[in-house]
Amino acid sequence: MDENTARRAAVEFLGGQVQESGFRVGVPISCRCPRRVRRGLDATASVGVPYDVRSSCGEGRGPLPGADPGCQTGPMLSIGVVALGVGDVGRAAAFWCEALGYEIRTDGFGGWAAVLTPPAGGAGTKIALQRNETPPQDHPRLHLDLHVSSAAEQTAEAARLMALGAERVGWDSYPDDPDFIVLADPDGNRFCIVDLSHAPD
Repeated sequence: MDENTARRAAVEFLGGQVQESGFRVGVPISCRCPRRVRRGLDATASVGVPYDVRSSCGEGRGPLPGADPGCQTGPMLSIGVVALGVGDVGRAAAFWCEALGYEIRTDGFGGWAAVLTPPAGGAGTKIALQRNETPPQDHPRLHLDLHVSSAAEQTAEAARLMALGAERVGWDSYPDDPDFIVLADPDGNRFCIVDLSHAPD
């Protein structure tokens, strides 16, 4: 039975009882069920997938008893790495590993030759280093924010990173009472050190 025929049959069979039945008809879902992939059904094919849809806000959602655990609603994506363009991968790796206490990974994770990762078991965002000859932007649309807990830590960390090769940037867009300072790494990539204790005005 093709998908359209199955959809019509389900609608006919379920009538107005879609919510109570626990079946979602014609509603896009994310489904990683291998059997559905093998049948060539796309990610929006939803007929016959038992799912609890009692609440539109997410309360009570989840696979019904007996449902294939590979089928699920919601996004399946996660941020794997932040890719950082650099002119010298070795220099950038040395700087950022020392700055963040990271380790370099060269096993091809995510398709990258060099990925900086937190120490084993540690939390933090992975950084992939990509050789790039494009000049860094003065006002980048994407940058790293590094967090500290106090103004004293902010001052100390800025000094430490400048000793490693970072430079203070003459930033022209500071507010009157900033909670951040702007630096550039040895490749000129702008980043911020943010004092999380700073009280907003």
